[in-house]
Amino acid sequence: MDYINYVKQSPVQGLTGLYGGVQGSLMTSSGGGGVNFGNRAVGYSGEYPGNTGTVIDYFSIDTTGNASNFGNANATASRTKGGGNLSRGLRGGGDPNNQSIEYITYSSTGNGTDFGDLIQQRNYVSSGGNGTRQLWQGGTGGPGGGLSNVDYVTITSTGNASDFGDCTPVWNTGNRSAAGGGDDTRVVFMGGDSPHTDTIGYYTAASTGNATNFGNLTAPASYVGSAYNATRQWRMGGYSPAPSNRVNVVDAITIQTTGDATDWGDLLSVWRYGSGCSNGPRFVQIGGDDGGGHPTQGETGYYNDKIQYFSSDSTGNATDFGDLTQGRNGLAGMSGNA
Repeated sequence: MDYINYVKQSPVQGLTGLYGGVQGSLMTSSGGGGVNFGNRAVGYSGEYPGNTGTVIDYFSIDTTGNASNFGNANATASRTKGGGNLSRGLRGGGDPNNQSIEYITYSSTGNGTDFGDLIQQRNYVSSGGNGTRQLWQGGTGGPGGGLSNVDYVTITSTGNASDFGDCTPVWNTGNRSAAGGGDDTRVVFMGGDSPHTDTIGYYTAASTGNATNFGNLTAPASYVGSAYNATRQWRMGGYSPAPSNRVNVVDAITIQTTGDATDWGDLLSVWRYGSGCSNGPRFVQIGGDDGGGHPTQGETGYYNDKIQYFSSDSTGNATDFGDLTQGRNGLAGMSGNA
């Protein structure tokens, strides 16, 4: 299996051999997950007609089919993002100008539980993590452009977020709605708005500090979906400046190698406000807006239920996976062990 070759060959800090070396490769190749991803995918909250974000869905990434209901969120939110580790998934921030963080335990279905609060309200937020810390970058705290500060929490404990640093060394005017991800040492954000940008930046997760330049996307994109495994990170679709608007492009980077992104393939159609996650060998795009526009204007597709997937070891276009229980956009995607 080709994808075994790119699994990161290093153990989890302090737990020699748990997911490092040959055992780590086998865990990832079988869908068992790495430090911060697993085979049970979760689509958390998001906007749909008449409701801003209480539905939580789940499905197994290594099969195809429709999602099932996991439970309900503790607080309503769309334009939200999150992540987690192998056992716990977190969602933070969102619309309407939300600063709450909540969590679920992947192995048992049920409702979201309060975790704590971000330092401030963050709508159109981005999130990435390394399996120990989860970071939330930028967003908007009200009218105007993107925020520049970054919050973080320790995933295994509950409580309010702390200040991590600032994104302005890379995103000069702040940032919102980027593609967040990371491996066991780096947290990476790709693209974003304020204005639409092709910039990629990263943080060293173990030490607080400001963003460092990584490279550039193949084209500017914001309101993007994202997924990542132990080696690669993808941005999926998004919104680019006119005349392109919504796009179907998927870009990829190797997390430990700075440089520009390369084209991976295309989504089923143009897409924004989606989310995603990975189990290692496969990554998925969850929900979003497929370009149909807003339903109050007599259009369809704004609240899409589509799940689509890609192979993580070879470039190519998306394949249909199945459907969510409720079409929606602006949801948080994450994955862990069932």
